[in-house]
Amino acid sequence: MSIVFISYAHADRNQVTPILNSLETAGIDIRIDEKFLDTGDSTSFQISSQIRSADFVIVFLSAISVHSEWVKKEIFEVLYRELTTKASCLLLCKLESCEIPDYFTRWKQFDRVYLDLTKDPISKLLARMNKGKRPIFEDEQFIYLNLPIPLLHVYLT
Repeated sequence: MSIVFISYAHADRNQVTPILNSLETAGIDIRIDEKFLDTGDSTSFQISSQIRSADFVIVFLSAISVHSEWVKKEIFEVLYRELTTKASCLLLCKLESCEIPDYFTRWKQFDRVYLDLTKDPISKLLARMNKGKRPIFEDEQFIYLNLPIPLLHVYLT
């Protein structure tokens, strides 16, 4: 059974919930903030921990979520993980037609195929997860800057 971290804007909950129910029915272990965050938890630490332990991270993109600071942080956390593990785990799903902000598109690591849930069935998302992680950045060369700042990781590509 795959463990999947879910990144979304809370305003999109009504669109996301039926998709999550379908994934859970298919045997996917869903990690969503409202299930793993508890009173007094460090939100950033818990989210980073959940992203690191997930097999995949599904980011639901909408006109609202692409401007969410939390969604942005979660995407950057996943991109960092992919860069260090050289395995893809980020699955982008559009809930609606939306513009992708420049701060995402300027990262070549963000250049990937989207699943458009307005057109594609949920079975296509499940089929992609069944294929497993794919190698990514195999030939990528980068420099890691070891800065004395906790939780700051800088990679130059």
